[in-house]
Amino acid sequence: MQARSSWLTRANALTCIRIAAVPAVAVAIHAEAAWLALAVFVLAVATDVTDGIVARRFEEQSGFGRLFDHAADAAFVTAAAATLAHAGVLPPLLPTLIAVSFLQYALDARISKSSGPRPSSLGRWNGIAYYVIVAIPIVRDALGIGWPAPGLIMALGWLLVGSTLVSMGDRMIRSRSHAAKGSQRLHLLAQEFPVRALQEQQADRRVEEDEEVVLDEAERGHLGWVVGKQGHPEQDRNRAHRAGRGGAEEDHR
Repeated sequence: MQARSSWLTRANALTCIRIAAVPAVAVAIHAEAAWLALAVFVLAVATDVTDGIVARRFEEQSGFGRLFDHAADAAFVTAAAATLAHAGVLPPLLPTLIAVSFLQYALDARISKSSGPRPSSLGRWNGIAYYVIVAIPIVRDALGIGWPAPGLIMALGWLLVGSTLVSMGDRMIRSRSHAAKGSQRLHLLAQEFPVRALQEQQADRRVEEDEEVVLDEAERGHLGWVVGKQGHPEQDRNRAHRAGRGGAEEDHR
């Protein structure tokens, strides 16, 4: 029941709306329905802004929610960018890199379950830029204006291609560095394990020796108590002899 409630949240419901907008924006752009494409785009941006606010407001934050949010963003901008690239508005390489960049992020998130995916400021700015580069031609066509020119939009698209490649390379380098530090820690632990094992054995041996000493002292104390209680045979004979002499002297008197 708890696993189900972690999926069915208000924030995830808003993210699902953005997932549903993926085919809608692709169809609208392909059909050159500029106002419909703009309406779908505004809806997607609204859900992207509000799902995080709702998650914090109702304490619905989770690792799955964050990953689901990024997946919805990646699916929406990839679909829109692919449709625009098919129309010759954006570089054809851009939608592919957006998808690969998200897969890299998801893999990094899976590897780094304990600490979460490592943040990247360039990756965050690229995520915003993907929405912007898709919005420019959609808004331009909906308003029926001639600016920005197609060549400028294409140039901005290629700049974003380069920025995405840099971000992916940076994440790959930091992932390898993180993995190297992890293996180094494991190596140090492997070296320390025999030493710790020997120390634990010595500590156990000392505890056993202390227990033996305590038992020996307890046994000595018990024997001493028994001897004191029963008396020594020689001492008993001496006491009996003195008692006999005392009795004889009393009779003599």
